[in-house]
Amino acid sequence: MRHKDIWTGHYRGIVYEVAKWQGGGGNDIWNYYIYIQMANVPKEHLAQFDAAADLITHYPALLERLEWHCGMTYVRRYVDHERNESCIQAGCDYNHLYDEGQVYSKEYLAHDARRTIDDLYEKAPWLLVWCRGCGSRTVPPEEAVFEDGQYTCPRCRAKQLVAKR
Repeated sequence: MRHKDIWTGHYRGIVYEVAKWQGGGGNDIWNYYIYIQMANVPKEHLAQFDAAADLITHYPALLERLEWHCGMTYVRRYVDHERNESCIQAGCDYNHLYDEGQVYSKEYLAHDARRTIDDLYEKAPWLLVWCRGCGSRTVPPEEAVFEDGQYTCPRCRAKQLVAKR
């Protein structure tokens, strides 16, 4: 059994994860992953995530084009049949030839994960975010406010401000 350290965060409404584990030679191997909720993908754009594709042999093209450390090396679909929800986990590793001897940290990889999420929004500006106040899903405005990486829509923010008075 192997030990694995995992740190999670939210950025621009997307969950990301940084992982560190021991490789066969005792060296640290680092990975980061982003989790894209399929409910945040408008129906007209689902094909860009190849919703019906076999993710083992075919990576979604949109995800492959994102800025990753040495390219995307992992993708997996999670489905909750009871709640009728699914998400795609996509990520990359820091176990390449030129990574040998490099020292990484969870902060370094978290920065890279956030850069990938920024690139996702650049390539998919139609991607929706979930409002933690009312539960609606919407394309975030440019001036969107994210607290702890999670989105609150303008209507809910206004309600919060009134409630604080």
